[in-house]
Amino acid sequence: MLDKQQRQQTQAMLEGLKGQLVALKTVIANAESRVAEMTNTLALVSSVPDEIIAAIFKEVCFFDGYTHRENSMPRRQLPSIVLASHVNRRFRHIAIGTPMLWTNIDLHLSSITDLHLMDVYLERSKSSLLDIHIIDTYIIGMTPSLFDNFCRGVRGRLFPHCGR
Repeated sequence: MLDKQQRQQTQAMLEGLKGQLVALKTVIANAESRVAEMTNTLALVSSVPDEIIAAIFKEVCFFDGYTHRENSMPRRQLPSIVLASHVNRRFRHIAIGTPMLWTNIDLHLSSITDLHLMDVYLERSKSSLLDIHIIDTYIIGMTPSLFDNFCRGVRGRLFPHCGR
């Protein structure tokens, strides 16, 4: 039968091994990240200048069916520029660092997602001129007073940007 001291030693050994496992997992994650970064660096798209990628993003955004310009196409859950900014670090850096990609804001008041997207667009467009289209659609199940508060919140967010 094991005594109390042996149990404590075994418990301490187990805790030490758990700590080593956490450290090893961190090392593995860092190594995998470096391998992915090296792989991305070797990809053909890495040789395309940032300005060209930004121009491609602009064209894709224009025809992605999210904005008001292409009403015949169904709206996506998220605009193409948001999706592109989640592909890899380089695309994110280019997308976020190009304010002109964030200047066309289509806001459907029936969509909470659009409200959050508006905040992202306002921040990322920096001081660029904005093209804002608000579609005043009543939200099903929302009381008129709550809808008015919602609209006031939108106006309150837009008001500081009137000088653009």
